[in-house]
Formats: sequence, C-alpha cells, structure tokens
Amino acid sequence: MVDSSDPDETVVEDGLDGPTNGRRRADFKRFKYLACVACVACIGATGGNHWWQQQKAAGDVASSEELYLSYPKTGKGDLSFPMTFEGRFGVCPPGFKCFGQAKVCVFPGMSAACRHPGIKNLQGKQYFDVGHDFITAHAMSQVFYLPTGIEEIQLLYSGGAYEKSGFFLHTLSTGEVICHIRNDKHTNAFTQERCRGLLKYKGDPVFICIVDAEHRHWGKVLVDNIRLVNQFGDDLQQAGIVKLSPTTKPDCKRLHADSH
Repeated sequence: MVDSSDPDETVVEDGLDGPTNGRRRADFKRFKYLACVACVACIGATGGNHWWQQQKAAGDVASSEELYLSYPKTGKGDLSFPMTFEGRFGVCPPGFKCFGQAKVCVFPGMSAACRHPGIKNLQGKQYFDVGHDFITAHAMSQVFYLPTGIEEIQLLYSGGAYEKSGFFLHTLSTGEVICHIRNDKHTNAFTQERCRGLLKYKGDPVFICIVDAEHRHWGKVLVDNIRLVNQFGDDLQQAGIVKLSPTTKPDCKRLHADSH
C-alpha cells in the first residue's frame, strides 16, 4: 500500500483525473528546471550579443569575412607625431586613408585579424596593422611638410612583407621614395628601424604609404611609434598639413601597383 501522506512518492495514476498530485509535482519541478535553463541561455545570448555589438561599435573585426572588405576608410583627425596609435582601436588611424585590411589593433588581440602570436616590444598596447596573411592592403597618410631640423624617421616594425612592401615616405612633387623600411624576419616581435639623411628634404611636402603587397604567409606589415627626429634624438612635429589642389591626388595604389 502506498502512503498517501507523502504525495511526492505517489506513482499511481487516477484513471479519471489523470496524474496524481505526486506526478503533478514532479512534472512541475521538471518544468521549472527547463524554464531556468532556457532563461540562463537567453541571458547568455543577450550578453554575448551585447559584447559583439560593443566590439562592432569600436570598429574591431568581428568575423573573418570582414577581412575582405575593400572600401576605403578615413581616420578622423590630422596626422600627428610621435604616432603611437593609442586610443580607440579597430579603425583607420587619424590622418590616414585605409584600403582593405588596415586598422589599429590592440594587444592582446580581440579578433582573428589582430591575433599575432609572439607579438612583443610594441609601444603601449596598440599598433597599426596593414594587411594579413594572403590578403593585401595599404594605407596612405595626409600630405605634410617635413619640419626644419628633420634628420631621420624612426619606427617600430614587424611582420614579414618585404621588397615591394613596408613603410614608404614619398615626395609629393615626384613621388620619389626617400625612405623605405621593411624586413623579412618573419616575426611579430617589433624591432627599432630608421631612415637617415632626411635633412635635405626639410620643408618638402611628403606623404606616407604603408603597403602589404604580398599574397603569402607572413604577408603583413605592423608598425608602431612613428617618430620624426632631429640630430639630437628629439621628437619633432610635422610642419603643417598640405592643402592640396583638386588636381593633386597622391595615390599609393598607383605608386605600388601590387597593393590592394
């Protein structure tokens, strides 16, 4: 005989009224458990979606498909030195126009495009990433006047894109390359690089092209802490942004035909 004083132990069904009180309680407990699981899943999905929206709002790459977006992006603000890229990540930096996968990354990387194993020696937590393995890209700066007293450009550099890739400084008048920094070390560890002998170009209008023109593994250019330096190692600012006429259009893609 079943003790009816403990309805939770009742397993006999009443043919007329359906499940007994014990079965009803068991079913109700099961329903509450499933409802709690569904609620937790809903909260998790909402939180995950909120996190994704935050990253998108910051401009960071949220999916591998975005690596292939080709429309140009323009950074807000004017070019300034030293150029450390600290601040809002995931966007084209101030004073640049970016084509393809070119954006400011933050360390540690928060997207597939910004995960570079072994990265070190950067200045601060952010740097400029141009290109990706097997994906070409380039970035072009505003045209600016080299300051009086300029002796060299110094910057931190890593990646692996070589020969037709790297950091270029061009004169506006002829497009001549007066500085080209690159290496083929195939490393994500930044090293200090420099271009000397720039004094003869003081006061000249120039612009920067950062180019990844290589469709291969290690085809990328990472730069940080770009500095204009005098003979004593002191930092200099650009001597003004050049106001271009409608017919004057510097073009990194034309100068570096293999870039994105």
